[in-house]
Amino acid sequence: MAVGYKPGSDLLVFVDGKAIGHSSTCTITYGTESKERAVKPPASDTSVNVGKWTEKNVSKLTVQIQAEGFSFYDEAESGFEELRALWRAAQPVLCKYAHRGEEASKFESGKFVISNLSETAPAGDDATYSITLENSGQVTITP
Repeated sequence: MAVGYKPGSDLLVFVDGKAIGHSSTCTITYGTESKERAVKPPASDTSVNVGKWTEKNVSKLTVQIQAEGFSFYDEAESGFEELRALWRAAQPVLCKYAHRGEEASKFESGKFVISNLSETAPAGDDATYSITLENSGQVTITP
């Protein structure tokens, strides 16, 4: 079992079976949308803050993946050109994310839509890309 700090380089994101290539940053955001209810308390409740408290219930769960990487001409994994082709197909893609060495046994996966894909090419510097994927349905945890 690993001990100490978890290396950021060990988080891998796979799109349609291929890791995101030359990735420099990856963020997984787990979101919750809630529904609020305010109800009138019983007439017998005469406390000072009567009726000022609300209840919340979870109405939606979301997962958003954001990744950045360097554009590379000889990319063997999912680079900008391959991701752009998937975006152009306008269909959900299968995504999986896991820590290095655990991608076959301990991971999360599901269908995601590519909601944003951009390429940045500054003069005199390396070209980079960024991608945002949002879940389309349930994300499962294995095991």
